[in-house]
Amino acid sequence: MGAEVEPAFDVAVVGGGPAGLTLAIIAAQKGLRTVVVERQPEVPDKACGEGIMPPGLRVLERIGVAARIPSEASARITGIRYLQEDGREAAGALPAPGGLAVRRTALMEALQSRAREVGVTLRLGEGLRRHERMEDGVRLELDS
Repeated sequence: MGAEVEPAFDVAVVGGGPAGLTLAIIAAQKGLRTVVVERQPEVPDKACGEGIMPPGLRVLERIGVAARIPSEASARITGIRYLQEDGREAAGALPAPGGLAVRRTALMEALQSRAREVGVTLRLGEGLRRHERMEDGVRLELDS
């Protein structure tokens, strides 16, 4: 019995967080065969990536993700205020239309849904064991 051969991809993204999924969506929209390898089988519910500034929000709008985020899982951010323990503070308004506070789970579900829609192959629950540079590309060895 020979080794199983996976299909070839133009782009392999290791890490299926917000940045990795965004990159994968952009690559797929440009016609590249794209795979995302993510060790976690499910979206972690953590307070990370929950504040999206205006440039990031523009990217999410451009790639068709922003409209997928449920309004009950998000709120507009119009400014930022930093408060020191001694009472000093720094504050500033964001340029219109501002940013977005969004539950990490809702953002990830929207990104994964859009990625699948544009043809990205998601390998969730798969860790990368090793990679090998070859003459014609890179070979990835996954947990499976």
